[in-house]
Amino acid sequence: MEPFRVSLAKETFKFSATHFTIFGAESAEHLHGHNYIVSFACGVSALDEEGMAFEFNTVKPILKRLTESRDESILMPAKSRHLHIQKELVRGESHLVVNYRERSYRFPENEVQLLPVVNITSEELAREFAKDVARAWSDSLKEKSSIDLAKRISWLEISIEESSGQRASYRIDSPLTQSGVKS
Repeated sequence: MEPFRVSLAKETFKFSATHFTIFGAESAEHLHGHNYIVSFACGVSALDEEGMAFEFNTVKPILKRLTESRDESILMPAKSRHLHIQKELVRGESHLVVNYRERSYRFPENEVQLLPVVNITSEELAREFAKDVARAWSDSLKEKSSIDLAKRISWLEISIEESSGQRASYRIDSPLTQSGVKS
């Protein structure tokens, strides 16, 4: 266990989205929405020369940007073996037609986010969000050549809460190194 744990859970780290969870070939939830709350934590092995784990403002804008990018979206799993998704032109506008069993939905394409996951669950969202945060944070540190910080951050964890008391978390070890961030 690392001597320091830093947590960030701001009121602004939230997004509202529509989805349905697929339970297999035979059953899925109805289309519905959540007001998701995102929180961040990381383990830090040592403080810098100024007595800080890191400048929080290196991570807060990343979390804010990622939550805003998912806000007011319809989330769909691009890798689901149970969905058939195709594009369709409606009155000159691109739409996605999403078919699951006897259900068929048609959404404006610009309102849908096809995520590289097999299902839209809190677990999958936490994993994708953690990978996105790790990539963005690592990229921002390369610009500032902060190799020392990359070595001191031993893990990063993102939690996604879809309703009060119901959340999933995903942890990445060595998140700011090449080996920590996998596609």
